Amino acid sequence: MHKREVTSAAAICLSGILLFSLAACREHALTFTEGREATCTEPGVVAHWHCDDCGLDYLDREEKEPIEDVVIPAKGHSFGEFRPVEPFNCLLGGEEARYCSVCNAEERRSITPAAHQWDFDNVCKVCGVACHETEGLKYTRIVENGRELGYSVDGGASEEHNLIIPRYHNSLPVLELGEGAFEGREDLVEFVCYAGLTSIGDSAFEGCTGFKRIILPESVVSIGADAFRSCSELEEIAIPSATEVLGSRAFYGCSRLKTLSIGAGLAKIGRSAFFNCASLETITVDAANETFSGAGNCLVERATGLLIRGGNNSKIPAGVKEIGEYAFNGCEELRSITIPHTVERIGDFAFRDCTGLRELIYEGTQAEWEALPKGSEWNKYVHETFTVRFSAEAE
Repeated sequence: MHKREVTSAAAICLSGILLFSLAACREHALTFTEGREATCTEPGVVAHWHCDDCGLDYLDREEKEPIEDVVIPAKGHSFGEFRPVEPFNCLLGGEEARYCSVCNAEERRSITPAAHQWDFDNVCKVCGVACHETEGLKYTRIVENGRELGYSVDGGASEEHNLIIPRYHNSLPVLELGEGAFEGREDLVEFVCYAGLTSIGDSAFEGCTGFKRIILPESVVSIGADAFRSCSELEEIAIPSATEVLGSRAFYGCSRLKTLSIGAGLAKIGRSAFFNCASLETITVDAANETFSGAGNCLVERATGLLIRGGNNSKIPAGVKEIGEYAFNGCEELRSITIPHTVERIGDFAFRDCTGLRELIYEGTQAEWEALPKGSEWNKYVHETFTVRFSAEAE
């Protein structure tokens, strides 16, 4: 049989099957399906007639309007904007929700804690929380070239134990804490500052022995001399990244300070800023800080290699050239310390009152150790069994 004859035979066969199918449904056995509206999540269906034999669908009983697809797709939700769910506080975070305008379905998500966005009336524009400042605060106008820039808080007669500084006063920003503002206020136990402070004055909190933890505003550029001197119960402090200058004796005598964190911007530390911070366990410096390093759990000036302050868990890093005066003074929990061969001088009172220090290991020879300049009373009042060992001896 030729190819054309085979093709013709196949076509006749298929035509026969099609004619048979049509002949089988010359009279459709139709059943009616009620229509159903689509919802946000569920598909709907068009009202139609369906033949169970051939599977065809029609819009009418008379079979004049065939339809290929009787399914109506789900509409999907029509959500509005996300809004915070009450109660909500920016500092604590929370949840926000949005609702479908058609079916009222709810969708929620978490809100990451963030700073308040204060309006001039000291009410947060986001969460509606009001700042209730400490009563009786004394404000002084800051004027420059005849223009009012804001206010300084210079103390006050309030007897409240929680000190709350607002963002604004008389619709102008609070920018400074004045010199000696709260000096000697042993009754203060908490400092909450919503102001965009740029300066904390000399002795602003000197002798405030009730503070255990203080959170400084990220806006602070300078911390004055003796600002937190003798805050003897203070256990942790973080110097913000915006802070550039830390005054002399700023944390002098903070004998229970355990954790010190220094931000990226600090460029100048005054003398004896951390004198007698004998409980220090952790010292960290932001890696982006170009002036200071926290290597080895020590505070080190990069350019000079001066070790300014160490703690009970410190390991002096290689590259340190000088161990500064009072660097480890009073670290009673320090048991052993290794001094790198790079050290060229040990300052006055560097290890004084390290009453638990039993061993010092010098990474050089005895002759080099004996030639190394050492300041006054550098190791006075260390442990009675204190010895110096040498990890390298001349051949």
